[in-house]
Amino acid sequence: MPWIFFLLALGCIALAMRTQSMGFALLLLLASLGLMLAGALGLLSARIQSRSQGGGMQLNPALERERLRQQREASGKSSSAVVTAENPAVGSRREAEPDAGSGDGGGD
Repeated sequence: MPWIFFLLALGCIALAMRTQSMGFALLLLLASLGLMLAGALGLLSARIQSRSQGGGMQLNPALERERLRQQREASGKSSSAVVTAENPAVGSRREAEPDAGSGDGGGD
C-alpha cells in the first residue's frame, strides 16, 4: 500500500513539470511532498509492526500476580535456608583458615 503513495507522488511531480500554471505546479509539488511522507511513514509502520511481538506474548495480569507470589514464596524459603546453612560453614571456614599472625610472614 505505501508504494501507491510513492507512485501518486511521482505522478504529481510529472504533472507539475508539464503544467503552465505556477500555482497549480506548487500545489502539485506540495501534494507530492505529502504523498512521499505518507509513503515513508507507511513503510516505517509496516517495518515496526513486523518486528513487534505478537498479541500472544502479552501478559495476563492474573497469571503474572500468581507468578510473582510464587517467586516471593520461593525466595522467602531459599533465604531462610541460606541463613541456616551459612552459620556452620562460616565457623568451619574460620577454623580451616590459618591465622594471619602465625606462620611465616614472607619476610626475611
